[in-house]
Amino acid sequence: YETLSQRTGLNTAYELERHFEPSSFTFNDDGTIEYYKNKWTGYRQGQHRPMPPQRELVEKKAPGSTRELLHPLWSALNLNDKRVMRENAFLRQLLPPIQEVMFKPGSSGVLGYTTRAPITQRLLDKLERRAGMDVLACLTWLLREAAEKQCASAQLIGHALHNVLTMMALELHALKIALPLLQIFIDQILPLGLPQHYRAGMTPGDYVNASGYLNRIVYTTTKGRKRKLDWDQRCKIMQQLIQGKSGWSVKYAMMPQYELDDGGEELPADVIEAHSLASKQREWGWDCLLTGKEGRMPPVEVL
Repeated sequence: YETLSQRTGLNTAYELERHFEPSSFTFNDDGTIEYYKNKWTGYRQGQHRPMPPQRELVEKKAPGSTRELLHPLWSALNLNDKRVMRENAFLRQLLPPIQEVMFKPGSSGVLGYTTRAPITQRLLDKLERRAGMDVLACLTWLLREAAEKQCASAQLIGHALHNVLTMMALELHALKIALPLLQIFIDQILPLGLPQHYRAGMTPGDYVNASGYLNRIVYTTTKGRKRKLDWDQRCKIMQQLIQGKSGWSVKYAMMPQYELDDGGEELPADVIEAHSLASKQREWGWDCLLTGKEGRMPPVEVL
C-alpha cells in the first residue's frame, strides 16, 4: 500500500481506490459518488490482502506491484519453510543484478551455464552496494544456508545483513514496515550469524535511528554534498561510510551492538575483552556523531 502511495503520489485510500479500481465506484446523475467499496482502507490498515483480480488491475497501472506484495523475502523469512532452501531455485527468483553477483558464467562449446559464486567478502560487498529488498532476501537465504551447513561464512553474511538493514531501515520506516520487519530479523535471522557467546543487542528503533544518521551523513560527504542522489548512489556512499573511508567514527557507530550470553558458564577472557573494546568503539563513534567532533582517527584506547 505505502509503495503504491509513494509511486503514484496519492495519499489516501480513497484516491488509490479511485485510481486503480474505478469500477468500485457508482455515481449519481449529478456526478456525485453514490457508493464505493472502500476496500483500500482495509489494505492500508493491513486487514485485507488483495485477491488475484485486484492484483491484476493494479499491475497494469503499476508494473511490479504484484512482485512487491509476493516478494521472495517473505518466504526467506519463514524459518518453517524448508522447501525454499532446496538448491538454488530461490536465488533464481531474484532480480538480474543480484543473480549476476551470485552466479558466474561458464561455457561448454556452444552451450552456456552458470554456477554459484563462492561466498567471499568481495561478493558480500557487491551485495551491500546493491542494497534493496532483493538483497535482503538474498542475504537472509544465504545466512540460513550457512547456518544449516555450519559454515564459517555465517558471521560474514550476518555482518553484511546488519549493514544492509542499517542502510535500509529509514526507507523501510517510510513504508511503515520497519519496526515489525526489523524485529523479525533481530529475533529470528541475525542470531544465525552471531559469534559464540553473543546475542543481538539492538532494537528496531536503534536501527532506524542509526539509518537516519547514516543517510543524513551521506549529504555531508564530497560526493553527496549539494546533490540530489538516487538510491543506488546513496547506497554506494553509505557503504563507503560504513567501511570507514570518511572516518572511523561512522564505521564504529554503525557496528552491530551485541550483548554477552554466558549460557550459565564462565565466559572466556578474550570474549569479554573483545566485547568491551567493541562497546568502547561504538560509544566513541556515537559521541563523535552526536557532538560533531572530528572522528577521522580514534584515540589509542579504542584501537
